[in-house]
Amino acid sequence: MDCAEKSPRMSRDTKDSGRKGAGNEEPPSSGSQKPGPERGGAQDYLADFARGRLDNDATIEAFARAGLREEVVASLALLCQTSNGVVERLLSQPGRETVHVLARAAGLSWPAAKAILEMRAGRDGLAAHELERSRVRFERLTPEAARRFLQFFRHRPGGKQ
Repeated sequence: MDCAEKSPRMSRDTKDSGRKGAGNEEPPSSGSQKPGPERGGAQDYLADFARGRLDNDATIEAFARAGLREEVVASLALLCQTSNGVVERLLSQPGRETVHVLARAAGLSWPAAKAILEMRAGRDGLAAHELERSRVRFERLTPEAARRFLQFFRHRPGGKQ
């Protein structure tokens, strides 16, 4: 079973329709609250995420776009059923491959993975050609290969759960 499948997801037709991104989105028309840390603090938002009340992909993308590294780490750890320490170590590795592994193992889309990469890059950002190369590599990585790598990393010295 995919680690992302172990966390409940909301269906596309029932999920909150607002997405936090570049700031040009309109609030949801259904009267529900726009996803993002603004509505009650990041911890409340993360609790809703853990309960499966939010779309995993949109939630992590929103956290990353808002620069909320701790929430991204906690969300990825929850979806991949590993510790925050393992996720933090993987996000701290040079290169983009470990972000690909975490995102694929968590069942995330390219836009969410891209947001994590951009969060990690900070002000320096990533060039368009680097993002395109990263997208191709991300799409080639299978969820099964990502899970195997994550399992290997967990069980090696220094990769404890």
